[in-house]
Amino acid sequence: MAVRLNPGARVREFTIRKYIFSGGEGDLYQAAGPGGRLVALKQLNCSPREPSHREGVERARRHERLIRVKHPHVAEILAVFECGGLLYIAMEWVAGESLRTFLDREKRMTID
Repeated sequence: MAVRLNPGARVREFTIRKYIFSGGEGDLYQAAGPGGRLVALKQLNCSPREPSHREGVERARRHERLIRVKHPHVAEILAVFECGGLLYIAMEWVAGESLRTFLDREKRMTID
């Protein structure tokens, strides 16, 4: 089972700065990576002691195939790794507001 990480906690070369939210795949954090680069660090909702672990590993492997893919509309995946029995995905940090915040303000999104 995933454990909520506090600011200052270290996960390999990443230092947690703040908790962002929990989603279907796991918990998302803002973290500082090597050189102070901000990253989005996703802690996947699976552990080796849970039946969902195999699914989590397969999901992580799918993400791993996308490492270093560059596209203007996709956050770059920097690393996929296991630490302390939990799976993590480190991604490019993209500053901005959440889709929920946008929709709360605009009420809907156009096709454009």
